[in-house]
Amino acid sequence: MQCMIVAAVFNVAFAEVKANQCPSGGECPGSNKPNNVVSMLQTNLQMDVIKDEGGEQMAAAQKGGGRQRRALSRRHSPNDPQLRYELLRDFTKYMALNGDLRWILGAGSLLGAMRQDPPGFIQGDDDIDIYMPARDLYQLFDRIQSLPKSSGFLDSPLGVAEGCQPESCCGFGYRLHHRKESCAYMDLMVLSLQAQPFTDHFVPTPEGKKVWAIPRDRGLNRADTMMLHREKWEKTDSGEWEWLGNATSSFPGHYIFEDELFPLQQMQMYELTVNIPKQPRSINVRSYGITCYDSDNKGHNLNLSPEWRKPAYVNITLG
Repeated sequence: MQCMIVAAVFNVAFAEVKANQCPSGGECPGSNKPNNVVSMLQTNLQMDVIKDEGGEQMAAAQKGGGRQRRALSRRHSPNDPQLRYELLRDFTKYMALNGDLRWILGAGSLLGAMRQDPPGFIQGDDDIDIYMPARDLYQLFDRIQSLPKSSGFLDSPLGVAEGCQPESCCGFGYRLHHRKESCAYMDLMVLSLQAQPFTDHFVPTPEGKKVWAIPRDRGLNRADTMMLHREKWEKTDSGEWEWLGNATSSFPGHYIFEDELFPLQQMQMYELTVNIPKQPRSINVRSYGITCYDSDNKGHNLNLSPEWRKPAYVNITLG
């Protein structure tokens, strides 16, 4: 997720330390570092934010002192965009074989698809964001859990992608990571069709107009584990699922009006076919502000500095 202006200065030494940190706050294996100096330096120069643009969590952590900032900084770690490309490549292959499941690019990944030229990852971003309605994400989770254990990605239906342990992640949905590098990952965020989003900063919509919002599973003295708590969902008359748990969200500003999502569209990104919502621009502007198509979270004017409109470089290997 990318777009609010939050500056953070990273030097090479700090980047090397963060390269060893896993998204959960633990340590990545020693071999799981960006695989070349150029990638490390590129990440170092581009990383002006620790988490997402538009994230109230970041603003709160900035006000809350050093301990909170350090905790947030451990959630995302610099990683080679090539690994994220491979993750997206194999995810799209798997989803093409499971065409009954609905998904779209979301958050910073959607912004990159619509703003970068050609479409691709935003420079300095460090994860992939996917949105899925709840009934589809739980079906995907069940199918992944039922896959036979493989000895390597070559014989796995998911390719390089591997699911995280559901008891440890995530409150907002589920996560897939690259088999070679757990710091390169894809967040699968669950969407609930609600009467209103999980935020106080909400302008009432016309009567009867609902929103797709991202709830957060929370429990006392346990990890946030959305995939293990499907009893907190209720199937509505429309066939969609509605969240019955606490009305909280890790991403309160990232919601989609009901009529902005379907029918889904498709586009090409890194020569991959990806899904996007019916009205991507209005969603991006709501999430990241009216100027997000012309400037980035580092303060670059993309019309005056078009090099920042270019996507992160990857070597396209369709396999």
